[in-house]
Amino acid sequence: MAFSKAEEIFKIVESNSANLLSKSKWLFILVIVLILITGLSAYYTFLSLSTLEKTEQQRYEMLQLSNQVRLSSDNLTLMARAYAATGKTKYLTFFNQILAIRNGEHPRPKHYGRVYWDFLMPEHGLAPSENGKEISLKTMLKNAGITESERQMLNEAQAASDKLVEIEQKAFALVEIGLTQTPNYNQSEQRLAALDLLYSETYLQAKANIMAKVNTFLQLQGQRTEAAMRDAGKVNKVATLFVLLSFVMLFFAVIAYAYFRQLYSKRLINLLKESVDGQFDLLTQKNEILAENAKVMKDTFEQLVEAEKMASLGSLVSGVAHEVNTPLGIAVTAGDYIANETRTLETQFGNETLSRDDITRYFSNMSESVRLLTTSLQRAAGLIQSFKQVAVDQSHQDIRTINLKSYLDDVFASLTPLFKNKGITIRNLIRDDLLLQVEVGSIGQIFTNLVNNSIIHGFEQGNRDGEIAISATDNEQQVVISFRDNGVGMSESVLSKVFEPFYTTNRSNGGSGLGMSIVYNLVTAKLHGSIECTSEVNAFTEFTITLPKALTTTNPNN
Repeated sequence: MAFSKAEEIFKIVESNSANLLSKSKWLFILVIVLILITGLSAYYTFLSLSTLEKTEQQRYEMLQLSNQVRLSSDNLTLMARAYAATGKTKYLTFFNQILAIRNGEHPRPKHYGRVYWDFLMPEHGLAPSENGKEISLKTMLKNAGITESERQMLNEAQAASDKLVEIEQKAFALVEIGLTQTPNYNQSEQRLAALDLLYSETYLQAKANIMAKVNTFLQLQGQRTEAAMRDAGKVNKVATLFVLLSFVMLFFAVIAYAYFRQLYSKRLINLLKESVDGQFDLLTQKNEILAENAKVMKDTFEQLVEAEKMASLGSLVSGVAHEVNTPLGIAVTAGDYIANETRTLETQFGNETLSRDDITRYFSNMSESVRLLTTSLQRAAGLIQSFKQVAVDQSHQDIRTINLKSYLDDVFASLTPLFKNKGITIRNLIRDDLLLQVEVGSIGQIFTNLVNNSIIHGFEQGNRDGEIAISATDNEQQVVISFRDNGVGMSESVLSKVFEPFYTTNRSNGGSGLGMSIVYNLVTAKLHGSIECTSEVNAFTEFTITLPKALTTTNPNN
């Protein structure tokens, strides 16, 4: 009965409003099509985000493996020189182990990419982790998806490395002669000849040739992954645009459909209401999908921020390890010298050939050697302590009261490898008694990013001399910190976008554009403060950070 009545109504509407019915029909079809387009666009948006995330992860893994290529070469040189300098066979053993691991002839430690061989430097050193698969670095890079040109450059680097190994083997042969034919290896001619060979111009040129090819490989890999990320970003932008356009068109189509349906008759209001409600249900579902996509985009951004923080910490680990190697190497050499001199003195004492001059010479040499040993160990201990405090703070979110000047001194000490020997100095002008209650991990990350930003952009990758000055003023409620460098500065167009995520002027060198965005979010969201930037081209760049003197866990703006 209801059906026949509705049919009668539709016949009346059809006879009186055929044109309106036709338009309504086509509008309905258009709405369905737009719903399908919106759904497909949302799906492709999600796929593009997943592709972007996978590309970033692949890029991170490739950087790790590429750094291991450089690390293997540096460790081979370190062990070769240590063996030539001391004649201790453990260094030759380590050299052969590194070579075998690199070529896939020996089980590969699972955490080889970390500071592995430093754990083996003591007399009875043990590996920090169990062994993994027997697989070479070249095979791992190939499995990670390197291109033919990158593989060719990697082959050239390994070929150059093999030539370097030939020089090292010649030095080892001299060491073997010195150990077997002379009673005191440290005073043998073969020792000096081996060291001369490992520090010769030929050796250094071969080493530089390896690094040049490794750097070219890194550049090719960086350009490829950067292009992949750009392509994924473009696909994401297009898909997002289609979602917005189809949503807008769907919205207007529904309004037009409702308008034409309303003209039929008041008796069709209930039918129209059900139809419109159905359409709005679909719109609600699509809105939920869009909201879900927005959440995925937010989560992805947070993951990228975390990846940037871990990359920064990884770079810091590598730099500190390199810095610590030098004083530890000096300490090892000094210790070996002391041991050799003491054994010589004991031998003379036992043979009753010890003279007053021998004792005087011994004490004179020991005084300088002990001083050198103590200074080197104190330097290494200071670097490790500074890095340890900064690394622990960046991985925790503790709120505590700190002496701002002392804490920033530790942060800058851990960053020394970034600007050492580059003509860049950091002056901490904050007064000694300024205290600040703050989340230490955030404050450490902020100033790590600011220093890195100054070195890369202000001082052009360290190719320009300069100075960074940090000062602060305070009152009962706030602390105002000034971070200023005298680098190249920024133009107005760059300055206006300095805190925008993914905006960078260093994209060609692998910049992610997240550094200053992270600083802004940490200052405003984590520390409940504010940050401003002023700059003048070829003059200076200054960041002014205003923070509450006592940080609470609740945001006062909420």
